[in-house]
Amino acid sequence: MELGWTLRADHWGHGYATEAAQACLEWGFATLDDAYFTALIRPGNEASARVAERLGFAPRREDLLRGNPVTVYAVDRPAP
Repeated sequence: MELGWTLRADHWGHGYATEAAQACLEWGFATLDDAYFTALIRPGNEASARVAERLGFAPRREDLLRGNPVTVYAVDRPAP
């Protein structure tokens, strides 16, 4: 399952992406059976990488999305 966040630039730096993504991640693990969530982040997008890392995501591999490079970040379901 993929989790993503996109905000207008004038809303960056306020913690909105982290707060909203955290709520979605908690809901997802409580409601869905997926073993992990992913986030696809373009190289150089350090702000999104920091959001992912604050949420517990870690880089897993490099891949392509529609011909563009991305780093696939993932976070595993917490142990019961």
